[in-house]
Amino acid sequence: MLNTLRPFARGHGAKLIVACLAAAFAGLLELLPQCLIYLAALDLFADAPTTARLPMYALAALAALVLRFAFLGGSLIATHAVAFDVLRKVRIALAARLGEATEVARSARTPGDLKKVLVDDVDQLEGLLAHNLPDLVAGIVVPLSAVIALAAVDLRLALTSVALIPLAMVFAWGFTRNMETQFAQWHGAEARANSALIDYLRGIPVLKAFGADASSLARVRTSVESLGTLAAAMTRKTIWGFSAFQAALQNNLVVVLPVGLALHAAGELGAAELVFFVALGFGVTAPLLKLMFIFGNVQHYEARTKRIDALLALPVDRPTEAPDAAAGAAPSRGPLGLRVEGLSFAYDEARGDVLTDVGFEAKAGEVTAIVGPSGCGKSTLLSLMAGVHLPSCGSVSWIDDGGSTNVADLRRDAREQGMTFLQQRAWLMRGTLRENLLLGCPPDLDERVLARAVSAAQLEPLVARVGLEGLVGEAGATLSGGQAQLVTIGRAIVRDRPLLLLDEVTAHLDPLLERSVQRALAAVGKGRTVVVVAHRLRSIQEANAIVVLDEGRVVDRGTHDELLNRCDVYARLWKAQAQARTWTLHNAPPRPAEVSA
Repeated sequence: MLNTLRPFARGHGAKLIVACLAAAFAGLLELLPQCLIYLAALDLFADAPTTARLPMYALAALAALVLRFAFLGGSLIATHAVAFDVLRKVRIALAARLGEATEVARSARTPGDLKKVLVDDVDQLEGLLAHNLPDLVAGIVVPLSAVIALAAVDLRLALTSVALIPLAMVFAWGFTRNMETQFAQWHGAEARANSALIDYLRGIPVLKAFGADASSLARVRTSVESLGTLAAAMTRKTIWGFSAFQAALQNNLVVVLPVGLALHAAGELGAAELVFFVALGFGVTAPLLKLMFIFGNVQHYEARTKRIDALLALPVDRPTEAPDAAAGAAPSRGPLGLRVEGLSFAYDEARGDVLTDVGFEAKAGEVTAIVGPSGCGKSTLLSLMAGVHLPSCGSVSWIDDGGSTNVADLRRDAREQGMTFLQQRAWLMRGTLRENLLLGCPPDLDERVLARAVSAAQLEPLVARVGLEGLVGEAGATLSGGQAQLVTIGRAIVRDRPLLLLDEVTAHLDPLLERSVQRALAAVGKGRTVVVVAHRLRSIQEANAIVVLDEGRVVDRGTHDELLNRCDVYARLWKAQAQARTWTLHNAPPRPAEVSA
């Protein structure tokens, strides 16, 4: 458990030690008023009673109270500062690992599972660092110091004050048996409920369209009900043992007081000592309850850190070895082309290769289209060219304006210096329109560059309506699909990369918005190398080169006219789309018998 957090807590060790010592000292100060009560009792029950020192004892008790809260507050501030920094680093590490992980490893995790780890599990670590560590130190130091103080006065009553601890441990053992199994069941049920609820929230528009609600979804209902059933079962199993355990730790007065009174009646214990044991011995075992909670949470934390470790251990895409000394060199800022050679890729071994030995060249300054039947690997190929995934074998190379070829470090060069990748679904973050347009740009960017991008991307009507400081909702919720896509095109124009990859960004737009997006794409593509995945073949008729994929392989490459004459796959696609454009939906004419009736 602590091994998981140690790398993220590096540099905070001294602060945690000081915070724990402050918490322990605060706990000792909590015992001081009881000790002062004993001193006051000695004065009051002496042969010559005196009250002269009572005001001093009262002031000392008040000072102890103030100092206790000061030390405790300082300890909590320090541990919370450490905890929040560790949580930040853990989340950054998890997000980075997810970004580097293979598609298979990432897709094996449900949204509910990821949400539980990234949000719930990481959040709970705050309690371990900010509360449990100082509480653990204080929970050990305070009872031990109290028992030592009691033993210094009377060993018999000191032993009596802790006499119920063995009984409490028996009760604790009874209700904590198989707790690890129960926690595993609970976390599994919680993850399933998270996934079901997230799917439900995503599908609300569809449910409304069909007149359904959450109660009609068996998965949502079952997962939520199973949480309640499991919680009730766990409560029934532990309630009596936990109640008895709590009573044994918090009520040791039931043995301390009778034994103390008996010793006092026998003349073996003075009145002042009896007062001391009633005042201090009454709560000597209460801090152990906090310790029990801490040790009970250990299983929780172990389960959470195991899930965090599993996410941090996801297999990642590894770049292939560079074949020459120039590998990884950053592309130039002039015209860029791409050369794909021997490219193969599989999401997992069981499903086999999605792409096999793919090779072609996208020449600098030209438009290269990638077409083919559904499922042939077009979008996968484009994602490999963009560095979203890394190939099983083969390479993607830059062709710079001097004609030299460098194997691209796609994780770095492609997205940082040479390439812009626009997908079917526009990605926008919650923030202003300006922030979304300038994502990844230097803060001192010339405003004139932004103004030209707004104009070229057909964004002037949107800017006139909401302004550059207008808020864009989560994932562009306040914008239409076409407007969100225009914003991503504007972002591409601002970034000014020489190579543009397009994964059919107009596939889901209405004709009016499609025309606006096409005009914006024409602006952003001017003077750049463009590689586009196309479903509508009419939109790429004028492309300089068209690459035809079928079943993960390149079957032909050429212009539109060349492919119509010699490529059966391309000709079939063109004919099918031409026939689809003439298809209409209408009511069949009534039969003669129905008319006569």
